[in-house]
Amino acid sequence: MKTEIFKSNPNLKEVHMTSDGQCFYSDNDAKMHAKTLEDKAVELVMNPTFLIDIEVVDEEKLDGGSGDAPALEDMTKAELVQFAKLNYNVELNQKVTKPELLAAIDDLIKKDEASKVVTMEDKAPVVDAPVDGGTSIEDLGKETKLQE
Repeated sequence: MKTEIFKSNPNLKEVHMTSDGQCFYSDNDAKMHAKTLEDKAVELVMNPTFLIDIEVVDEEKLDGGSGDAPALEDMTKAELVQFAKLNYNVELNQKVTKPELLAAIDDLIKKDEASKVVTMEDKAPVVDAPVDGGTSIEDLGKETKLQE
């Protein structure tokens, strides 16, 4: 059974399974192993316990806000695979179930949103350090910590 691995690894969200039944954490590792097999297919297998908790994202976010594009839930499996390829440059296996494809795309959307978060370090102004032996930025930071 495809989901046996999740019984011994309940926190594992997904594995990449080759046609001989071996599971890999990395898609690349699975593909490398699959090259040695007659059937070179690699299947993304999702942990069913995580599929139950699929959060439905606002339809406007999913279609880019145009209102014309169908919601992901309304797409066929082939359309979902194409959506992932075009928007996230990710190859998903069309042989998996539609809920598994939706969960994989939902993860891609969340990762994409998380990567867009800007930290204060990214926005920190660039300040030239003094050349005349004055107080450096590092010294200012130390002084501030001492005063607190």
